[in-house]
Amino acid sequence: MSDVSVAALESALTRLIRRALLPTSGDETRAAAGVTLERAAYHVLLRICDQGAVRLSAVADSMGLDVSTVSRHVSRLEHDGLVTRSPDPDDGRAALLAATDAGREVLERVRDARRARLQDILGDWDERDVERLAGLLDRLLATFDADRNRP
Repeated sequence: MSDVSVAALESALTRLIRRALLPTSGDETRAAAGVTLERAAYHVLLRICDQGAVRLSAVADSMGLDVSTVSRHVSRLEHDGLVTRSPDPDDGRAALLAATDAGREVLERVRDARRARLQDILGDWDERDVERLAGLLDRLLATFDADRNRP
C-alpha cells in the first residue's frame, strides 16, 4: 500500500469526520423526523437502545464520556419519556436504563429521515457503488475495532 493512497484515505476520512462533527450536523435530519432531541442526547438514546438494559456507567464507557455528562442526558431522556430506569436485579445499588417504546420510535423516525436524506444525496450514484461503499466502511470499522482490541 502506497503512502499516497494512505494519505488520500486519511484526508477523505478527516473531511468526513469533520463534516459529521459540525455542531449543526444532523439538525436537518432531526427536524425532518420531528425530533427536538439534541444531538448528544440522541446518541445516548441510541447507545441505550443498542445495548438493551444497561447501566449508566456502561453507556458512558461505551461512548468514552464521563458518567456525569451521560447522566444529564439520561435525565432529560427520562423526563421526555424516552428512557426508563429500573433497579438492577444483580446489584441493588445500581440501576438499569432501557429505551421506552417512544424512545425506540424516535430513533426509527430519525433513521428513516437519515435514510431519506442519503437517498436524496446519493440519488445519482449507482446502487452497486453504494453497496460497495457500505461494505468497505463496515470492513474498515471492523479493522479499527480489531486493532483497538489488540493487546
